[in-house]
Amino acid sequence: MEIEEASRADMAELPKAFLRWAGSKRLLLSTLETYWSANRRYVEPFCGSASLFFRLRPNTSILGDINSLLIETFRAVQSDADAVSNILASYAPTSEQFYRLRLMGIKGISATETAARFIFLNRNCFNGLYRTNRAGMFNVPFSGKRSGILPTRDQLRACGEALRNSTLIHADFESVLNNVDRGDFVYLDPPYAVRNVRVFRQYGPDSFGLDDIQRLGLTHRSAPSHLLDSAGCRAAFMPPQLQGKAIDSNLARSLSARVDDSQAMSADGTC
Repeated sequence: MEIEEASRADMAELPKAFLRWAGSKRLLLSTLETYWSANRRYVEPFCGSASLFFRLRPNTSILGDINSLLIETFRAVQSDADAVSNILASYAPTSEQFYRLRLMGIKGISATETAARFIFLNRNCFNGLYRTNRAGMFNVPFSGKRSGILPTRDQLRACGEALRNSTLIHADFESVLNNVDRGDFVYLDPPYAVRNVRVFRQYGPDSFGLDDIQRLGLTHRSAPSHLLDSAGCRAAFMPPQLQGKAIDSNLARSLSARVDDSQAMSADGTC
């Protein structure tokens, strides 16, 4: 009986990121995980698709992001992955379905429906981008390729199980880092800093900007924890006027540059 149970456990679906996300570090996970200590609490203030979190499967964690719909989606999968999967299964993998869901918005629909909509749009939009117009409506177009590939029920269940003991926070990174305790493992992978006005208007007032880099640097230095920052935190991605002023990391020096979502996409469309 014990052998049979062990065999079933080996065959169980392992969690992996079920969202596409610009700047995914899927190709760097084997390097990033070498810094991990399993006895630590995992904290990620810019969680995005949370690909490293799902790879590590920490016992306790805090995942935060400024994107409220992203956090709501994780909460829905955490609480009832099957319900989210049932709604996803009802969607036709077509551009018509995509634009119908994009147009309808989230007003008046349940948290489960909101999560299923978010996943479907994310998996079928161009390059896994998240962008809204001035009215706050998602406006990324349908992608003719890599479309219709949705997470399976077992994949969402595995992710829901991985999220079981996670605290999910919709907040600015500074608010998330205020929850850090000594001994926590903090993974910092901020978005590109936005200084172009046109890009700022496309991505909205919550876009990560140059001032945020400096603010992150100050928070980083005072954090009582074990920090892992990826290339986006450091000089390779900073404008010249900020080099040397924000983050002086002592980890992950050899990590390669940010991997574009189009390169990081695997054959089955996952990140």
